[in-house]
Amino acid sequence: MNPNLLVTECMLSLAETIILNRLYAAFLTMKKQVTLAYNLLGLLSYFIFQFISYSLNCPLFSTAPYYLIFTFILAVIYFEENLQVKALTSFLFVILNYAGKLFAVYFIMGGLENQTPPPLPSQLVLGAETQIGACFFFLLFVAVILRFRKLRLENKNIPYTAFVFLAPTGLLYIATQLFYHSLNRKTLLLYGDAGILLICMALALFYLLDKTVVIDETSEKNAMFRQMLKMQKSYYTKLEASQREVIAIRHDIKNHMRCVSSMLKLGQCEEAERYLSSVYQDVCNTKLPYKSGNVIIDIIVAQKLAKIEEMGVSPSVSIFLPPSLPIENVDLCILFGNLLDNAVEAFERIKNPAAVKELSIDARVKADCLFLKIANTYNGYVRKENETYRSVKNGERICGIGLSNVQKVAEKYHGTCSIQHDSRTFTVSVMLNLIQKEF
Repeated sequence: MNPNLLVTECMLSLAETIILNRLYAAFLTMKKQVTLAYNLLGLLSYFIFQFISYSLNCPLFSTAPYYLIFTFILAVIYFEENLQVKALTSFLFVILNYAGKLFAVYFIMGGLENQTPPPLPSQLVLGAETQIGACFFFLLFVAVILRFRKLRLENKNIPYTAFVFLAPTGLLYIATQLFYHSLNRKTLLLYGDAGILLICMALALFYLLDKTVVIDETSEKNAMFRQMLKMQKSYYTKLEASQREVIAIRHDIKNHMRCVSSMLKLGQCEEAERYLSSVYQDVCNTKLPYKSGNVIIDIIVAQKLAKIEEMGVSPSVSIFLPPSLPIENVDLCILFGNLLDNAVEAFERIKNPAAVKELSIDARVKADCLFLKIANTYNGYVRKENETYRSVKNGERICGIGLSNVQKVAEKYHGTCSIQHDSRTFTVSVMLNLIQKEF
């Protein structure tokens, strides 16, 4: 085999593998149990698959079903989203890939090399130069798609929605051109028309995929709202019960004092002391849910602290916040709930019974910024991939979906999220800007 051709096929296979990884990373979320080595194994399998398809000199479109099946299997194995999102992402990858090949045929084979491609794609095997051009167009199209997605994330709706009209208009125009060029047997123009047709289809497919992702994100937020309502109901039930106990103690305090006074007059000091100790214990056991000044955070923190205290941990809590904050309740739930869930799981993974479990929470507003710092002891093991920390979860999706979501909240409010850890303590510090005009 020609060594130069072998190197070219290896480089092209590597380039397509990188493009696949980039496109999937933009729309899909890696499963939490997938390790870096396991992820590299999946990319290697696609590289080998791609290299084989190049080596066999397969005609144009002949391997399209295999591309689709293989990429969909990888999406199912490695990523969390539902099957619809995985299928749409795989379709988008394959369509962009073949759009690049068709454009390469039109501009390189037909334009630069002045060749006439065969009328049937089953008779066309792309040469090395055309394959290189196809990879360039493929990379360009993926970059355009990712740019459209970034426009939506940046709330630049006008350019984002422009292709909603572009895609069907392009499809209508190219359909008429295909019919005209087929009648006149203009083979090269047919390949160009088909390439534009695939690009229009890719834009429409991207719009469907992106909207599906948005719907999934909205569903997840709705699930968070339902959980917050459940937490709120539990919080106010406990608050009402605690207040009833306080009212009952206040109602009985006169009787308690009269009883103690009678014991002291009769010289029954020990009995009076035991009686006071009993009353004191009842008062100590009557505890109101934690109050920080902000009701939403009180609800979230109270539920998490109840579970933490059941584990024998006495947390150090210092939260002083205003009654309202310019932060969405869902984001507060992600921020406080996720970090406290991580602390709970860290305590659960400490198997040494002699180990001391500690938790400190510090939150306050200073200089128009919200500062939050949560530090907890852990077993010394952290999971880190590509400079990203990943929490070890037990299949739970809401209020515990990884430190990456905390980072997203920090970015949304133009803040920062920093993580420090030693062999004993894991600390997360978050700063959110409260005076931004738009979030």
